[in-house]
Amino acid sequence: MVLLAGVTLVVEDFRMADRMALVKEAEVADYRLRLPKGGLDFNGPRSQGCIIENDYYIYSYQTCFILRKFTGDGGRFFEYIYHKPVAFSRFYDRSEHSYYFNESVLGKALAVIREE
Repeated sequence: MVLLAGVTLVVEDFRMADRMALVKEAEVADYRLRLPKGGLDFNGPRSQGCIIENDYYIYSYQTCFILRKFTGDGGRFFEYIYHKPVAFSRFYDRSEHSYYFNESVLGKALAVIREE
């Protein structure tokens, strides 16, 4: 009985995180609402304007602008990356120093902002 309750809690935790991920992605999809004051600095650091927020105190998600370079021509662009909420039962470190939030390949690119 206890095992069944534990499994049910973990399954519901994953379902809740997935539902929240879809809602949050729709809310944060417009990168223009998240542009840092003063815009993006194409000569600045790789990560800019990163914000980690929480829903229901335990589900953390992040939006961030990541500077990239074109291969070949040397041009630069930013990707607006969204790291969706992760199930609490995964025990990920949800701080700004965590591997999950620092590795942009683990997030989803919602937009590309090219250098003019």
